[in-house]
Amino acid sequence: MTVRATPSPTTTPTVTVVAGGQRPPSVFGGECSVAVPAAELSAATGLEAIEVTRRDPLWTRSIDNVGGLVCEWRGGEVSGNVTIMPKTGLDGAALSADVAGFYFGRCQWECAWQAESEELVIMGYASDLAERGRAEADRIGAEIAKGIAGRSANAGLDWRRDRSQWWPKRTCADLAQVLTERTGDAVTAQEAGYHDPPSPATALADVASRNTWCGFESGGRQTALAVFESGAAWDLPWAGLGVPVDLGVPDVQAYASTQGGYLGGEIYEATDGVNAMKVEVAPDAGWDAAELAAVFAEVFVAP
Repeated sequence: MTVRATPSPTTTPTVTVVAGGQRPPSVFGGECSVAVPAAELSAATGLEAIEVTRRDPLWTRSIDNVGGLVCEWRGGEVSGNVTIMPKTGLDGAALSADVAGFYFGRCQWECAWQAESEELVIMGYASDLAERGRAEADRIGAEIAKGIAGRSANAGLDWRRDRSQWWPKRTCADLAQVLTERTGDAVTAQEAGYHDPPSPATALADVASRNTWCGFESGGRQTALAVFESGAAWDLPWAGLGVPVDLGVPDVQAYASTQGGYLGGEIYEATDGVNAMKVEVAPDAGWDAAELAAVFAEVFVAP
């Protein structure tokens, strides 16, 4: 749905260009108390004593990568969130019809709402929406989004991202072919992703960040799981858990990470200064972990 804000006098702002690998500014300066006041959430939901906090940025990389903001809230036994993302950061990204239907169709296991203004895409969720139903979820969302859109002049949207060096969106099959040509081994790859469905806002921000997850196999066994994210160099090493390592690849900064993974193997992060790759090498990959990480860095990350 589209919400309309009351027009206000406008001036032509100076647009700041954010370098490709730098973090863009968060909408509303990252202040949830300004972006989503508790009083407005109470008015929309009918819940009292709502407390609003910003979600831990450790878990919002894709949304932060587009200049978004995730505000979590709780009122009694009900919890929820509101995510605000600037269209300038989303760069025309859209969810596929089936993904959008999962989140915004019938209120069953997952029930979220979405709205947009001329400058913002706003999404939200509450733990009681499945009980309230789709019509009520959309009403609540529209009311919350209207207030946010009305403050968009204070959202700090006078910037654009330099995407000239961003990786293009790539398919796992294409990446596997490149790796096959480099190693001489027959490599295949399948799309991978989160263990549990992410929020719809994360899914949309992933599209905008050209996020690609691939599980690679060779010789009948899994060799690695890799995640490629454009423009996310600012967030390496993730959570400060990486130790710098030299993979022997010119113009690539790499880290050996102690973060948890999916395969139980060693994890490396690498960047060309703009984009970010994380690769987890399977324990039984048949490769030395650092050697395979170096191959990934050479083939996929090196400028």
